[in-house]
Amino acid sequence: MASRAAIPTPPRRCAARTPASRAPRPSSICFYILFNAHWEAIPFTLPTCGWGERWVKVVDTDEPVPDLREQRQQRAGEAVEVEGHSMMVLRRVG
Repeated sequence: MASRAAIPTPPRRCAARTPASRAPRPSSICFYILFNAHWEAIPFTLPTCGWGERWVKVVDTDEPVPDLREQRQQRAGEAVEVEGHSMMVLRRVG
């Protein structure tokens, strides 16, 4: 019987970037994309790892007609609920 090789576990990191090494310049435009493939709404907690303190929603596929006047800001650490089978795009504003 052949032995199985252990699969290494990748290190845990905060999303895709580490703020100390590859943080975007303050003038950069940054987006945070949330996907929900489940059929129920799922709350996502915005990251608090240093690459955005405030975010605004720019795309929500659950809204048939987006209200572009709505500019409610979400703060890092807050929960954002993404409806089932949809995605949301947030833009960093601070």
